[in-house]
Amino acid sequence: PVLVTPSGNGRYRLVGGHRRIRAAIKLKWTKISCTVIEQLSKSQEIVLMLAENLHRRDLTYTQEAKGYARFLTAGKKEGKTLFDLARALKVSLSQIETRLPLLKLTPEAQNLVD
Repeated sequence: PVLVTPSGNGRYRLVGGHRRIRAAIKLKWTKISCTVIEQLSKSQEIVLMLAENLHRRDLTYTQEAKGYARFLTAGKKEGKTLFDLARALKVSLSQIETRLPLLKLTPEAQNLVD
């Protein structure tokens, strides 16, 4: 199922399953399985998105690093650390620490790495 969270006024925001939604639209489906998660902090939302995207074969190192950076920005307000992110995603702390410096490279260098 796709993952959604309430966004107000009886509407929902898609948290996980963007590719499944696009596939369902192409197939002209009118219904799709859905799991509603009532309350999510911004950092929890980012972890769910990252967890889903880390399984993609076409995810670049730079895209991965951008996701980690988004978590750190959102998590700072919630007191979250790199360790919290590594534990939540079940990845090594060193994997995260080696990806983040890629964001300091020029776009051209990032393209070469990717």
